Amino acid sequence: MNEDKDRWVERIMSSHEGMRRATPRPDLFDSIMEGIDAAQPPSVSIVSMRQWVIGIAAAVVLLVLNSAVVFTSFATDSSSLGEADTREYAYSEFFMRDYNIYDYE
Repeated sequence: MNEDKDRWVERIMSSHEGMRRATPRPDLFDSIMEGIDAAQPPSVSIVSMRQWVIGIAAAVVLLVLNSAVVFTSFATDSSSLGEADTREYAYSEFFMRDYNIYDYE
């Protein structure tokens, strides 16, 4: 078994003998340089005033909504939790108290 594997490895390693090294065609570099020289400069697109206004309005709406969410979440503290929320919190604490993610038994 080991001899077959060794012979197989040797056959694979020697399979490249007699092959020629890959070479590019002689004019490849020149054609690449011509392509680079002939490349057009990037085009510039003009953004209209309407697009600027829409973009700024969208940014303002997102900032207002994010600020509203942040301020309302800070205004709600844990003492104002309802009875259902308190029960759910106690329930999760009961089951998660002795949970160990590193215990593999």
